[in-house]
Amino acid sequence: YLNARINAFIKVNELDKALIDCELMEKKQKGSSALLQTKIYLLKKDIANAEKALLINLKSTHKISLYELLTDAEFRKIQDSNFIDSILRTSIYSATEKQIFKVEKYINNGNYNEAFFLANEIINRNPNIADAYYLLSKINLYNSELKSAKSTIDNAIFLRSSDINFYLQRIAINEKLSEHSEVLSDVYKLLRLNPYNPDFYILKAEALLNNSEFDKAIKQADFYLELYPQNSEALYIKASSYFQKGENLEALQYINESLKNTKSIKQFELRGDIYMKTATYHFAEMDYSMALDLDARNGEMWTKKGFARYQSGNKTGACADWEKG
Repeated sequence: YLNARINAFIKVNELDKALIDCELMEKKQKGSSALLQTKIYLLKKDIANAEKALLINLKSTHKISLYELLTDAEFRKIQDSNFIDSILRTSIYSATEKQIFKVEKYINNGNYNEAFFLANEIINRNPNIADAYYLLSKINLYNSELKSAKSTIDNAIFLRSSDINFYLQRIAINEKLSEHSEVLSDVYKLLRLNPYNPDFYILKAEALLNNSEFDKAIKQADFYLELYPQNSEALYIKASSYFQKGENLEALQYINESLKNTKSIKQFELRGDIYMKTATYHFAEMDYSMALDLDARNGEMWTKKGFARYQSGNKTGACADWEKG
């Protein structure tokens, strides 16, 4: 709760109130708020106190990763300082942690082969480094090696089951594998780890939709819309849930609202599907065309557009679309 409130104070620039809450966090666990204090002092342009707070963090169990410290924009004011240089000359970061940094840098620069070999080298030397498995999973996912990506992130979570990024990685993999029940299970774990992150509630709504729990998905989307009215993704989830329930008028209402703020392939596709269900084929054809304007290489969309044209009686146009598909 305190962590969430501190971040909220930071967002509204009430930095002194954020620091008061940091002191409360410190009384509960030493070093737990030091990184937040570092960020706050940097926002206040108080470099000296930012450096003091960072040193406390580096000596705690909440130590910031070397990659985040050297690349995150929040630390830009000290990244090129003598202070950081002095830290790198010490043993605060181990040789393995510095190699983990190199793997992350390789990934960020698109050098996946180098990242793959170095991550495996770290694991072969010490099979208990959770971050190495996590990064190897990211590499495998990039290479579409989904089973390997899944097994390596499972290893990472086994070694450190409290890391939110690990669960987000496994969710991304399971979504590609269409393992919807496992996605929902991991979303619940995310919410237990941090119930104050609103983004996790939209993840939950989407996972409920994919598990055919449509009423629960609608309720969860409504909860999110109370926090972020007119959020396109929440409105899309409501529209899709109503469509799956066969309630097409409600589905059309919410997809139209969703399209007021953003426009994507899946939104146009859903509205096209709704129009197809209601035998409004001309409007369906228009929506599939708008989806194809965003991605003309989508074969499935050409197929759907062709079927809409066929149902409208335009067999020549349908055949042309199917050939393109």
